[in-house]
Amino acid sequence: MQESNYTYRFLNGDQLHYFINNGVLDLSGQPKIIRNAPDGWQQKSLQWERNKVDFGVIRAFTIPLKFVTDAAHILRSVFYQYGFEAVCTLVINELDPSTRQLKEIFRGDVDFTTFNDSDEFVTVNIIEGGLHKIVKANEATPYEIPVNVPSAINIKMDGTNIITKSKYFINNGGSSGEVNFDLRNHFVGLLDISTDTSNKIATRAVERVKFIGTNQDISGNENWFFYATVDSVLSLEWKFKVGAVVIPGGTLDPSGQTSIMFQVVRDGQVDVARSVSLFLGLLSGGGNVLEGNADINLLKGDFVYFRTFFTVIGSTGDAVIRYTYFDDLLEDSYLNVQGLFRNKTTIVKALRPNYTFLELTKKITDNKYLGQSDLLASQSKSEFCLTTLNALLGKPESAIIKTTLNDFYKFCHTRFSATKFVDDQNKLRIESIEQAFDNTIIFDIGPVRDLQVEMASDLLFNDLEAGYKTQTYDDVNGKYEFNALQKWKAIVTRVKTKLDLICPYRADPYGIEIAKANLNGTNTTDNQGDNDVFILNIENANSIQNILLSFVSSGNYIVFPSDPTIAIGAKFKITGTTNNNATYVVTAVDYLLTSQTVYTNIPITITEFTVNCQIEFIEGQTFKLKRPAYAPITGVPDNTVYNVECSPKRGILANKRLLRSMLWKLEPGYLWCQTGDKNKDLSTTLSGVTITEKQDIEIGSLGAPLFIPMLFKFEPKADVDIITVLNTNPRGKVAFQYNEKNYFGYIISINKQPATNSAQQWTLLAAPDNNLNNFIHG
Repeated sequence: MQESNYTYRFLNGDQLHYFINNGVLDLSGQPKIIRNAPDGWQQKSLQWERNKVDFGVIRAFTIPLKFVTDAAHILRSVFYQYGFEAVCTLVINELDPSTRQLKEIFRGDVDFTTFNDSDEFVTVNIIEGGLHKIVKANEATPYEIPVNVPSAINIKMDGTNIITKSKYFINNGGSSGEVNFDLRNHFVGLLDISTDTSNKIATRAVERVKFIGTNQDISGNENWFFYATVDSVLSLEWKFKVGAVVIPGGTLDPSGQTSIMFQVVRDGQVDVARSVSLFLGLLSGGGNVLEGNADINLLKGDFVYFRTFFTVIGSTGDAVIRYTYFDDLLEDSYLNVQGLFRNKTTIVKALRPNYTFLELTKKITDNKYLGQSDLLASQSKSEFCLTTLNALLGKPESAIIKTTLNDFYKFCHTRFSATKFVDDQNKLRIESIEQAFDNTIIFDIGPVRDLQVEMASDLLFNDLEAGYKTQTYDDVNGKYEFNALQKWKAIVTRVKTKLDLICPYRADPYGIEIAKANLNGTNTTDNQGDNDVFILNIENANSIQNILLSFVSSGNYIVFPSDPTIAIGAKFKITGTTNNNATYVVTAVDYLLTSQTVYTNIPITITEFTVNCQIEFIEGQTFKLKRPAYAPITGVPDNTVYNVECSPKRGILANKRLLRSMLWKLEPGYLWCQTGDKNKDLSTTLSGVTITEKQDIEIGSLGAPLFIPMLFKFEPKADVDIITVLNTNPRGKVAFQYNEKNYFGYIISINKQPATNSAQQWTLLAAPDNNLNNFIHG
């Protein structure tokens, strides 16, 4: 093939052509052909290779070329005027002899950091340009994506039941060591001496203070030590010494009684039936040791108080007044408290994964290129939303997702079995890994010679780590955390390689709830989880729903049922009413037990009760955390837990076809679950399918393989022209024949000299439909 079959052009960043106009650098929208071919092009090779991390195929090259005459003049002008970051792209077209049309075969960027000016010529390296170059340069750079944007969704964070556990030291507070005869009836002082990091929403320390009011009237008093945020059982265990103090010179009055008890208070009134009496009677001067335990059934909204009373019997003048004291010196004195709590329901802002990817692509490419992902836009994958600690804590204005493209891709790969590549439309794509191993035959090479077949040993493994980096927090709840690190073992002895399926983001529900409880209302600066990205698995819902509403003119509000949750700022259109059809924006919401009072920007002038309406959410729809109807779920305290669909085992099973490929010929062996840093006892059954985190996985159950971990190496015929095909779809299958047998493979690496079409070595990864028994011979 003659050199005259090629044309060469230089483009700037706006795809305009550089040319020399009367000795000066100029730009044109029309093609401007360089007069002389770059020296060295004839001997250079282009290379396509498969990335072993994301399995996408990219073109890779660094070509030093020598330019003369007008080409050298253009390069000098661009470099000396605009510097080493200037954009200059070399485009090479080839004349197609069958159509007599020019087709693009090469596009690469001038790397001006290698600029060498030798008076008669200029030498520079030409590197892979465009989106490939930008992604490679920036994929490890962190970028910030604000969460509080119109495209964010609202998630109803109603939490999960968490164990709270406290150990108290019982003390006399301000009355210790004093004789204060005005302090007969007290809330007992409790000093929290817990060593764990569990939150103090449900439990708290209490000062010893005088009780005000009658025995039954404690409405509004804040001296409780436990508050029930959910229906639960409160377990109490105690040991302490208590005595009495009398007027100096006086004697203990047998007509008086001391009462010590845990009082359950609901709606400001003591519930006598559920309260627990520890002591009722006469205390000795030397004190009494009380030791015991009790369980109290609490209802959401109950308060529990620790109280002591002294009842004076007889006439005032004859009464001996005293007060109760607690012995600070009793060895091993304690009150242990354990119960459940649940964080207050809040509305949390989060981003869909597809939106995050598109915004990340814009930031990486400075808005020059677009991203696209059919995978992330799908209904099932859009349920895995991303948020931050500040958003979880109700601070959306400061909530920013900080992530790299590498970490985002790894999230997609470990959770959805994804691949990353640049398509023929110059879009960055994240799609199902099946697209990296497209079953379409893109090219048939024909017969090849000197075929070598060898193992792809870098695609084998014996150890597998899956799940998430283990977080350190409260042992009481930490033992139930299932979204942590798991380690698995393959039935492989010949290699010592670890496969990493660890998601860089967090999905630990107990960690999320503990962080919300401990940090709510605090400044999170320098907190360990500040820069963490959190996954929240939600339940998608239709934007158009039928719902019963009441429109109240006297209060200027709309009454909604408790579901769906309505958030401030939500915008929706209501139809189906007689007088109140309109598009509303929510300005305030009062959340009641069975309803929501919703205030909007539009006055309600005509009352309508219980109207069957249609509501269409335009902005700000609120979604629920996903809690499938598992039958049953075991390994966790109850079914209030969320993010179960993010479990490590599910991440492994999402990548089952990849794993099956890497465990070739190991059926009927197993992947063995070795250890789990926290809870690997989680097990769920849904629609007859049971997933148990610690259960070993039979390799034969992992589905059809994507490839065989074998390499085909050969030299094709000299006149094979595959450049156009590779520029369109380098992820499909290549067919070839050897010894009159058909074989198929996926590109691992291909070298091609476009100018000479000389033969180069190709390496293909064996497709699963090869009959390797053909290679058996004596």
